[in-house]
Amino acid sequence: MLRVNIRQQYAQIQLNIKPPQLELKSTLPAMAMNSEAAKVEITRVRGGLDIDQYPSWYSRGIRNFADMAHDIAAAGMRQAAEFAARISQDGDRMAQNEKKTNAAADIAYERLQPPETEVELTHVERPQIRYTPDKLEFQPQAGKVNVAFHPGRVENNFAWGQVDIRPSRYNSIRMWTTKEKWDVYA
Repeated sequence: MLRVNIRQQYAQIQLNIKPPQLELKSTLPAMAMNSEAAKVEITRVRGGLDIDQYPSWYSRGIRNFADMAHDIAAAGMRQAAEFAARISQDGDRMAQNEKKTNAAADIAYERLQPPETEVELTHVERPQIRYTPDKLEFQPQAGKVNVAFHPGRVENNFAWGQVDIRPSRYNSIRMWTTKEKWDVYA
């Protein structure tokens, strides 16, 4: 019996796959801050206390030379005016003849009498006090903040993948015949 043998070999392909690659390089964002502190300049203008005792001393009779000379001159002028007035009054009294009195004796008698003493209370001036308070002057200077912002960056490096397809074995069909003497079926 003649027998036909068929052997079939299927095609095979070979795949060489290189996967794609993605490289990411990132730079982080950064922020640089530079600050300058606020300042306050304080200046102080000195005040003071000024006490002038001279009006009080003057009231008590303690004077400087110029005021003393002025007061002595004023007292001298006043006494000269009083003396002139008294002489004038005495002259007027002596000139009056109609009263038949001894005017010269009366004037002499009045001058022999001691003058009346008077105690006079006077006001004592207060010292002059001038007070100037201290002054504070403020000159503020605002602080500064300088900010520099550097944004982050992302760099990508992409390499495409590759797929190589090659047949590693081709399709083949092989047929042959054989002659057998026995027919055996299993």
